[in-house]
Amino acid sequence: DAIYKYPCVWSINKDGSAKFWYSKENDLGHFGIPKLIFASGRISSANFIIDSKGEYGLTQYAKAIIDKPENLGKIYQAMMSDKFKRIMEACSVSFNEIDKDILALFRQDFWKKFI
Repeated sequence: DAIYKYPCVWSINKDGSAKFWYSKENDLGHFGIPKLIFASGRISSANFIIDSKGEYGLTQYAKAIIDKPENLGKIYQAMMSDKFKRIMEACSVSFNEIDKDILALFRQDFWKKFI
């Protein structure tokens, strides 16, 4: 509606479609920033959203990798690879989902090793 008008990613389905919650705030540092968004969920069925224009915010269940718009497709390709998913599954401790803390240890151009 007119107040809650800013879309924030809550979850991403296996087919890549997103479910949103809407916020009345756009000053959380999410909007206007190019990013690849991923959400909580099983690694094997994970999918991602390329938000090259920064149109979406994030809820507590979504995370993002910020990079130049021209790199987001490459990051997407790397994270969709079986090799990347196997590494994430091996690092998974309690939940079978991509661990943002493990991912934060990767180099900025980690995607080059997967494509």
